[in-house]
Amino acid sequence: MKRIAIPKIIEVKLKKRNLAEGEFFIAISSIPPLITLDNANELERKLLVSIIEEKRKEVCVSYPRLCYPSLYGGVFIFREDEPVMRLEKRGYIHLQEGINEKKSIRVEDFLNTDMEGCIDSTPSICFFRERRLGLKWIDNIGLRYIMGIQ
Repeated sequence: MKRIAIPKIIEVKLKKRNLAEGEFFIAISSIPPLITLDNANELERKLLVSIIEEKRKEVCVSYPRLCYPSLYGGVFIFREDEPVMRLEKRGYIHLQEGINEKKSIRVEDFLNTDMEGCIDSTPSICFFRERRLGLKWIDNIGLRYIMGIQ
């Protein structure tokens, strides 16, 4: 049997600026931990098994905000369940409740620069260039095949 691992996906809902635009989400691949069949929740297990069985299309259609970042890594912007953009960002992330206005950055600034700060989302997600205790690394790789002696 193939041994594979995927990054943990952190998803946040962006605060609405215009009701006509729809709902936007940011889904970020992060490690640690790497998710395997040994430590997966039910949905992650479903995705892992579908990848092993080469039937991931059904899961990706049903759960795109989990599937795309798991397979390709990086930072995805979704409008509802449609991927709008994928970025590779270097740095670290942290989730928190509420937002400090001094550390607040616009989504556009995050997308176009390496600014540190927090995006107004539910919950708030903060980005840092340098490692700090308790932060998760943004994983730009995604799916990994684990090779080894069995």
